[in-house]
Amino acid sequence: MKLPLPLRLTVASLVVAFLVLFSGCGGGGSSSGGSANTTSSSTNTNIGSISASGATICVVFGGEKLATTTNAGTSWTISTPTTGLGEGLTVAPAISGSTIYAGTSGGVAVSNNAGTSWTTHSVWGYPVECVAVSGQTIYAGTMGFGLAVSTDGGASWRVYNSENTLLDSDFVYSLAVSGSNIFLGTDTDLAFSLNDGGTWSETLPNGNNQITDVAISGTTICESSYSETNANGSWVGGVSLANTSNPNAWTHYTTANGLGSNNVNAVTISGSTIYAATSGGVSVSTNNGSTWTNYTTANGLPINNVAGVATSGSAVYATTAGGLSVSINGGKTWSNVVMPSGVGSNALKHT
Repeated sequence: MKLPLPLRLTVASLVVAFLVLFSGCGGGGSSSGGSANTTSSSTNTNIGSISASGATICVVFGGEKLATTTNAGTSWTISTPTTGLGEGLTVAPAISGSTIYAGTSGGVAVSNNAGTSWTTHSVWGYPVECVAVSGQTIYAGTMGFGLAVSTDGGASWRVYNSENTLLDSDFVYSLAVSGSNIFLGTDTDLAFSLNDGGTWSETLPNGNNQITDVAISGTTICESSYSETNANGSWVGGVSLANTSNPNAWTHYTTANGLGSNNVNAVTISGSTIYAATSGGVSVSTNNGSTWTNYTTANGLPINNVAGVATSGSAVYATTAGGLSVSINGGKTWSNVVMPSGVGSNALKHT
């Protein structure tokens, strides 16, 4: 069983890549759980989440509210359930070009005008927790009906779940897609398909089902987890890595390798560097996880409990209960970013 909190239904994780305006860097953003051409989102903590692609940035705040900018933070559009976004938004939307895809309790909400208006596509009436987009294909992780996939903008869906595949669980909390590789963090294990859903298998990195996030870059798969002790035993969290050529062969990394904590909320991969948002700081590895350098309040973070981390160009972004922080030197030093007017607080808390 998954721990009921703070990791799951009441949560919002970080998939961050923020403001070229503040970092002074160019180029598009990359988000936790996706390759350079894939936008994805995942569920990890009770701190608001962020996603970005190019100049479009989406910030989840205040519970079911979304702030969107298409000009790197110069101006923002605020979307709420009363403006058509729908209810139940906990994870930052996926962004593909000028289109935004948000998971809500009513399905996948789609905006083609930076969040000004939304059209919701029902996924058989099931709530959608996380969304990824790869090319023209939308992937929606549902609460109770598995993975739904659409190739026509959400007008119709095909489903992969326990009724028609070998999946053990139909509750998808995190999602990463790269090419024909699909990885799903569920409440029982990490499910995957290496042929675009043709066949499915399941794996359990380190024997720990407390999966908080999953990311893919090239052939590298990265998974994060929490530690757990229950009547069935004890499991140590951390970060696990595998290759798409053998997704059942995982190498597990913990505080013994330099992680700030074995409770890891989110991971992202940028080039050859892995960033982990832990409850003890932002941990960075440049050698495929063998060793880690951890950055904390001593380096400028407002709080050591980091909800998530991601990159955009040469900038690294982290979110905590103290707000959004940015580093332009790989995490060595951090500065806080003032949130847009209307968000109301630098603490991006999901209530």
